Amino acid sequence: MYWVQRAAHSLDIAEKVYQDLASQFSQMPTDKTHLILEDDEDSYQSSATPMLSPNIILSLHPPSNILNAEGNDKWLDTLIRHEYTHIVHLELNDRAVTRARDISGCQLLLFLHELTPDFLVEGLAVYMDKQGYYDSFSAMQMRMEVASGQLADLSQEVNQVVVDNSLLPSGMVYLYGAYFIDYLTKTYGEEALQHFLTDYSGYLIPSFFLNRSARHALGRVSYRSYNAVFRSNCAK
Repeated sequence: MYWVQRAAHSLDIAEKVYQDLASQFSQMPTDKTHLILEDDEDSYQSSATPMLSPNIILSLHPPSNILNAEGNDKWLDTLIRHEYTHIVHLELNDRAVTRARDISGCQLLLFLHELTPDFLVEGLAVYMDKQGYYDSFSAMQMRMEVASGQLADLSQEVNQVVVDNSLLPSGMVYLYGAYFIDYLTKTYGEEALQHFLTDYSGYLIPSFFLNRSARHALGRVSYRSYNAVFRSNCAK
């Protein structure tokens, strides 16, 4: 009975998340995404896979600092929103990529966003799951980075930072990526961000046209040029 209720509640949240993201992304997946609930590990990490049969695996163990049903619902909404953002984002395709998928099926190289820097992939998911509002803990982490005088360079992999890497998986791509996406939307707007994502989704060579898409949608020569402005903005 518990599992039936839990599954039904998770699906209700997932449907709301779908409607929210459909109003923010220019394209949504055509296939249904399978939502798999797990309760066999003491971990709150989850995962999303867009290829072949899109699925999200959710661990039902919330973080230890969540003590009530309201907090648990908020955590579950955040988790589903984060993972489904990955599905929507990584599934994006346009022009030549769409035609290539129709011919050859779902090949890894035709999921262009799978092969972009991690801080863009995780940053977008965190930006969406926080819905534009950053908690005091995230703000504290970024203040620590700025105060250290060693603010990471986004043109490099964001793995070597001052804040303890154990606080978040894979270094701090989540923190830096979210603030980077937030900076782009506040500076250029949500439509420009979606234009960037959609434009890049149509090129057959992964990563090679990332800078060109940034130039078309956002106006700068390359995403590296955003790095200097972003670093300066964080330091204010």
